[in-house]
Amino acid sequence: MRVISKPVGSSVKQDRRSDADRPIPFRRLGDEERKNIVETCNRTEFASLPPSHIVPALTDGGEYIGSEATVYRALKGIGQLNH
Repeated sequence: MRVISKPVGSSVKQDRRSDADRPIPFRRLGDEERKNIVETCNRTEFASLPPSHIVPALTDGGEYIGSEATVYRALKGIGQLNH
């Protein structure tokens, strides 16, 4: 049986990853972009549709506000992603 000993003078340290400084992603949407997504989704013709229908409809019309996931995140962030 092999016994593994820890090096002299070392100690187990607490995991501090949750305390790490996290830089803001450079691709993060700005407030204006997020506001545009919300306003677009709240238009009368899109008010009752999920992002999975809004994004393709806009793209077919030549308008791109973001990916489906981006639209979901923007609406979830303000509490509008409900049944």
